[in-house]
Amino acid sequence: MIIINTPKIFIIGLFFLAFIVFGFFLYLPTVRLQAEFIIKPGDSAVKIAQNLKNDRLISNRYIFLVYSLLSGNDRNLKAGRYLILPSMNMVDLIGMFSEGRAISDDVAITIPEGSNIWET
Repeated sequence: MIIINTPKIFIIGLFFLAFIVFGFFLYLPTVRLQAEFIIKPGDSAVKIAQNLKNDRLISNRYIFLVYSLLSGNDRNLKAGRYLILPSMNMVDLIGMFSEGRAISDDVAITIPEGSNIWET
């Protein structure tokens, strides 16, 4: 005779449901329009998640924090000015922040061949 332990099945069911909900929010697109987001030097993952939530760029800051912790990127988020596109989800955001794919503030200067920087 097989005895089914109801509390164990209930806990496993809740865990499975939480996993499904976590995955749903993780891959849900973040914004409807493109937006700019700035991470300041020294900002923690908690501060970044709170700022993203305050700017309405993510729906749940806890999902952002849990995924950044599980992926090992919670201490690897780089400062910079980022362009967030409507098609991006939280996985994309954390990948972009951890790789430092920020908007460049560099200015390109071309010096024609045979010239130097002192000639005008």
